[in-house]
Amino acid sequence: MEKHQFSFSEDDIPMMEYANIFLGNSIWMKAGKGFEEATFEITVRDIPKNWGYLIMYGLDRFLTYVQNFGFSKEDVELLKKMNLITEEQTEYYRNFKFHGSVWSIEEGVPFFAGEPILRITGPMAEVNLMTALALNAFSYPIRVLTKAARVKVASKDKLFSPAAAVVRAQGFEQVIIGQKAAYLTGPINPIQPNFYKSKEFENAKFNFQPNINHATIKSFDNEREAIKLALKEILPRFTMLQIMVDTYNMKEGLKTLMQEMKGLPQKELEKIYVPIDSGDVLKTAKYMRKELDKHKFNTVKIVAFSNLEEYKIKKLVDTNTPIDYYICVTEVTNVSDAPSLEMVFKMSEVRYPNGKIEYKAKLTKGKESFPGRKQIFRNYDEKGLMKGDIIGLETEKLGEALLVKFISNGERLIAREDLFATKDRFLKNFKQIPKNYKNIYCKDKFPVEASKELKKLLKIVKKKHLKKH
Repeated sequence: MEKHQFSFSEDDIPMMEYANIFLGNSIWMKAGKGFEEATFEITVRDIPKNWGYLIMYGLDRFLTYVQNFGFSKEDVELLKKMNLITEEQTEYYRNFKFHGSVWSIEEGVPFFAGEPILRITGPMAEVNLMTALALNAFSYPIRVLTKAARVKVASKDKLFSPAAAVVRAQGFEQVIIGQKAAYLTGPINPIQPNFYKSKEFENAKFNFQPNINHATIKSFDNEREAIKLALKEILPRFTMLQIMVDTYNMKEGLKTLMQEMKGLPQKELEKIYVPIDSGDVLKTAKYMRKELDKHKFNTVKIVAFSNLEEYKIKKLVDTNTPIDYYICVTEVTNVSDAPSLEMVFKMSEVRYPNGKIEYKAKLTKGKESFPGRKQIFRNYDEKGLMKGDIIGLETEKLGEALLVKFISNGERLIAREDLFATKDRFLKNFKQIPKNYKNIYCKDKFPVEASKELKKLLKIVKKKHLKKH
């Protein structure tokens, strides 16, 4: 089948770069600088309001793209036609392969503003071509995983699912990333079947919770007929089942459900969840719980939707609202309170064939960057909680080094890990974040400082490029 002109594939990635990236390479190659060894680093300048941390995610996908990065013949001809590359540079792009090295903090590890979370070293022109990919590959995954982690905190010991719904995401790619983020943080697996196509989930326990939704209810002549069939045909097949009762009138719908639940074995009643997806969640939950308990359906649970996120969930939990399970869709999938991250990809040094090192830094006030190949060093208190990070040169030893080498000379050193391993790492590291930084209204700034050696290096760069320093 012919590819639709607006479809997206991995083959498009090399051509998503800005024209200035290709032009920059042209200048470097003309000047004989294109193959000098350069280091670029990704840093997030600021953390969104009320957020005390960020969680690394998107690395596996990025590393795969880097290794597969290349230009088709058609790509090269187009670049040449647009005067973005010269005739003598065509062979370079036709045979392009990444030969550099990639260092990064691992998936599921918390980090903070100003830290170099990923470092790429290689021929200058090669690393430069990774600019758009490096920035685009992490912005959404980091935000949605961190958002899901915040929901985890707000829900306390309640069941929760920061779901990634196809009908609420802004693109199919977001759905896949969001589903995985939901799995990493939550106890309930995503509902979309495509999540289970991966080989690592072929023996997964399907503990997701299907929903008898409004469309199903409305397709029958009356609500009772739909509910009766759902209890008879669907409930026995799953460990959990939601049945919506507010298609027409919540009180009448709940009454009908209770009438149809009479006579069901206790083990089947324990699997039933009644959703709230609109209106006053607190008031509705109290009414439902009172009615269910009055009719001896104490084990039937209540699940809340209604555009929930961590702030709304916290209020409901703090007021002891009788809700057993929180599901977040729109607000989490779209990370509504943090629609962007100010991520930058900056050159930090160049090494010449003769061994000379030239350190690079941006010196504009408010947007300064540190020079050199850097490492993040994490330190912990006596309880094993994180107490502070130091950004230092890679040769220093100032704590636990977070940046790990994943690619060397273009070859991957660490095999792709499954989501189970990533989830274990996330849960372990998340426990090490002090409570005050997990507060969903966090006002504290985690201590991150530059080492003395790094500060000295910055002074040297300033002395070279600024008249006053």
